Amino acid sequence: MRIPFIVLGLLLVTTVFANDSTRVFIGELFEHNLGDNFTVASGKNNRPLPSWLMIRDQILTGIPTENDVGKHTVMVSQKITSRRRKPTYLYLNVEEEVISPCGTINNTFWMETYHEQEATLANRIETALAMNELELDPNVKTVRVYSYNFSLINRNLEEIGQEAVNGNYMAIWRVACEDFDEAVNYMDEFVDREDVDYDSLKLAKGFFKKGVAPTPTPEPVEEDETTTEYLRTTTELIRTTRRVFNDNKPILLNRLPSFVCTRGEICELRVPAETFKDAEDGDTFKMKLTVLALDNAEVWMINEANKGLIGIPMRTGEFNYRLEARDKAGQLASAPFQINVKPALPTNHRVELEMDMPTPQQMATNPAKRNLLMRALARSLKAPINTFTIQEIGSKNNKTMVAFSNNSIPYKVCDKVALDAMASKMIMKQKMRTKTEFVKTMGNQFYVRRATMIRHGNCDETVEISTTAPTIQSMQEADSQLLLICILLFLLLAIAVAIIIYCACIKKSGKKKSPSTEYVSKGLPVVFPDEVEENDPTNAGTPMLAREERPPLKVSQHENPLYKPPPPIASNSPRLGHASSSSNQRLQSPFIPP
Repeated sequence: MRIPFIVLGLLLVTTVFANDSTRVFIGELFEHNLGDNFTVASGKNNRPLPSWLMIRDQILTGIPTENDVGKHTVMVSQKITSRRRKPTYLYLNVEEEVISPCGTINNTFWMETYHEQEATLANRIETALAMNELELDPNVKTVRVYSYNFSLINRNLEEIGQEAVNGNYMAIWRVACEDFDEAVNYMDEFVDREDVDYDSLKLAKGFFKKGVAPTPTPEPVEEDETTTEYLRTTTELIRTTRRVFNDNKPILLNRLPSFVCTRGEICELRVPAETFKDAEDGDTFKMKLTVLALDNAEVWMINEANKGLIGIPMRTGEFNYRLEARDKAGQLASAPFQINVKPALPTNHRVELEMDMPTPQQMATNPAKRNLLMRALARSLKAPINTFTIQEIGSKNNKTMVAFSNNSIPYKVCDKVALDAMASKMIMKQKMRTKTEFVKTMGNQFYVRRATMIRHGNCDETVEISTTAPTIQSMQEADSQLLLICILLFLLLAIAVAIIIYCACIKKSGKKKSPSTEYVSKGLPVVFPDEVEENDPTNAGTPMLAREERPPLKVSQHENPLYKPPPPIASNSPRLGHASSSSNQRLQSPFIPP
């Protein structure tokens, strides 16, 4: 009984000693301001700085890798002032992270970005600084930068998002705890950002593992290393013994029922929380769940946010599976269950999407990608997720082709209104192109290049509608062409207006310059006596008004050639009557012959 007390005392001493050091996790960004008075910073006994540290703008910064686990000492020399100052020491302890940001019970959703550039310390620091600004909670820094190999073994993960390619290093940070919808929304917003530099990404959930980092190489210390090694060995022995002998195995409380699903449609298998029970960990969803296929079955469902199993089956028939629940000690219990996948209902239409990514193989074998595609369709077409049926997954025109239909539209009659309404959410009728809004809502992980709606059966008389999604370059070119056309139309309109105004001005000025050759009568002419014929009884010696205008009897040789007599005035003209009866007109005196 004495050994535990000795161990406890040594633990207290070790704890006090550890409090003097700064703990840094693998992949964590470390920063320490050295101030203006420092002259040089080095390792212990004037050795070089540890390989994971560097000085940038009077700040000691770095990111340790899995090979840097252990204790590190940094000596900071100060400038000499009035009295000599001793150097200060920084004691850094690089440790493996075993507690996830969301704890040991709740799943942590991580966003992961992969980088193919060289994994130098400077590049990794720049990436960590950029990703730190994207944290949901600025007070909690969960960004970690790992080597690609270490990222594959340091966590129990379930991939949710896009498949990532190999990279030299990767950055991860927490985006949600147990909230799948929040994590997916964050990913959708993140892929639309243009200020973040990365080569590929994915979304994953899970927990940190324990004891996967290499054994640290102890730094030479002045203390008795025999006592410290004895303490470490004894402590690990106590922890291992406690885990093996005091952790109970999970048990199966209730068997799972049989499930019925439809081919190509989203199917959610509700697993009761009281299916399994573990004395230390809790109910079913406090443990790690895994689905194993039996016989010729294939696993098409995943455990999402501990709400049950969800997926889209692409084969019909009866399939047998086994659900395993493991506690934190690795002990498990299992429950068999069966799924009957029935064929989908017939349809009179088919929509084909040609996408750049993911690959047909990934769409066919990765359940998470099919689930995300179905959610993207529901979000883009503003319909429930169980509205759509995936009919086929293949390749077309060197691109991934996914054919789906809307199972809420009846197939026994051709509902043209419903089909046109669905097509209008994807297609611009004027330009016969995929709507930019639809492409953006589907997201970059399912970038639609071409959408084709084919109507068959009782709707086969309808013309096929095929569209091609615009690329960013083509959209910019189209906008520039539209602007050029508008400018040309404006110039043509201005020229036409100028021509019309010019012609109107010329016509108006021409009318003013041309003299009138026609005679305009303004009343009855005055006739002088020498212009009256001799046989006219109305001759007089004074000027008088004639009934009608007559040419002069005597025409001079200087006759005006432009003169034209006006037309004869009718006898019944009201003006003649008024003229003859006017009181203002002086009457002619009677003629008395000589």
